[in-house]
Amino acid sequence: AQYLDDWGWIGSLNHFELDAGFWLIMSVDDALHVEGCNESTADLVYNLEAGANLISYPEPGSTDVSEAIPDDVEDLFDAIFTDGNATMNTEIGWVGSLMSFSGGSGYWVIVEEDLSFSYNIDSGLGRTAANKYVETLPEGLQFDVTQSSEQAFYFVEQVALLDGIIEDGDWLLSFNGDALTGIREWQGNIIDVPAMGKAYNLDGKIFAGMEDYFGYGDVPTFKLLKNTSLELIELDGDVSEWSADKISIISELVEIESVSGKISLDSAYPNPFNPTTTISFGLPVDSEVSIQIYNLQGRVVETLASQFMQAGYHSVTWNANNYSSGVYFVKMATGDYVSTQKLLLVK
Repeated sequence: AQYLDDWGWIGSLNHFELDAGFWLIMSVDDALHVEGCNESTADLVYNLEAGANLISYPEPGSTDVSEAIPDDVEDLFDAIFTDGNATMNTEIGWVGSLMSFSGGSGYWVIVEEDLSFSYNIDSGLGRTAANKYVETLPEGLQFDVTQSSEQAFYFVEQVALLDGIIEDGDWLLSFNGDALTGIREWQGNIIDVPAMGKAYNLDGKIFAGMEDYFGYGDVPTFKLLKNTSLELIELDGDVSEWSADKISIISELVEIESVSGKISLDSAYPNPFNPTTTISFGLPVDSEVSIQIYNLQGRVVETLASQFMQAGYHSVTWNANNYSSGVYFVKMATGDYVSTQKLLLVK
C-alpha cells in the first residue's frame, strides 16, 4: 500500500493482520502508533511455509529467541532477521546480534519445512530478555548506513590478521565497491554483518541513499575497523554472491597484505571448486586489467574483467554453473605482466 495526498491509501494491502510483519517506509523519523484489538495473543497460531515468512511478535516487552520458540519446532528454524539484525540457529545455539523478540517489531523467520506454532507466552504482560546484543558504533556520518527492505546477512566466524588479533569493540564493515552497506561490532563470537541492497519505490526509482547498494549477483567485500587506532584493514575470504533475504556463513576472513611494488595474482579460492571460485589480485598502480577464463583448447570461455582499475587489491568471482567439469585456466594481463593459473571445476 502507498499513501498519496490526494487519494489516501492505494494498493492491495488494506488492513493489518495480527500475526503478520510489515515494512514501514517513512519519509521522516517519527513514532508510529497503531490501535489494536483486545484479542488474546497467547494462543495465536502462526502458520509458516518452508522458507522466509514475515511475522509479528505481538506481546509487549522482549523475550529471548530460544525461550519464545517452542522446543518441539525450534530445530526447524534456520535463521531470523529484522531490520539490520539477524540470528542463526547453530549446534551451539543461536548466534548473531538478534538475541530477542521485541513487541511491535516484525521478523523474517526462515524455516526448513511447513509448520505451525505459537510463541511461549505466559503472562501476557511482557518480559525482559536476559540476552541482549548492545553495540556502540564508531562516530562519524561516514559510518551511517541507510536501512533497506532488501538486505542480506553474512555470519563471520573468525578473522585472521597479519599482526595482532581482532578484539572486542572492533567493527566489521561490508562494502559494495566503495559504498558502505553494513557495519557490526565484534564481541568475541560469530556475528552477523548486514549487507544492504537497492530498494525501489512504486515508481521504480531507487530510494535515496541506496543507489550504490547491492543488486543480485554482486559480491560484498569486507574491512575491519580497529577500535583503538581507527585503522581500516582490508579482508578477503570465500564470500558468496548477494541476494535479498539471504543468510550466508563466512568461516574466515583474512587480512590482505598491502600491495608492495609489484603486480600479484593470488591462488584462486576455492580450487578445486563447484561452481564458484574467487580470483584475487593486487595492483601497485592504476592499470588496465584483463581477466579471462580459457578451456583446454585455448579458447576464451568467459571474460571476468576488462577495465581500468585503481591501485590496490581486487577480486572477481567466476560462476561456472553453465560449464562442464574439467580443467580451465585463468589469465591475468596488465601492461607487460601476464600470469596464468590452472583451475579445476568438479561437479
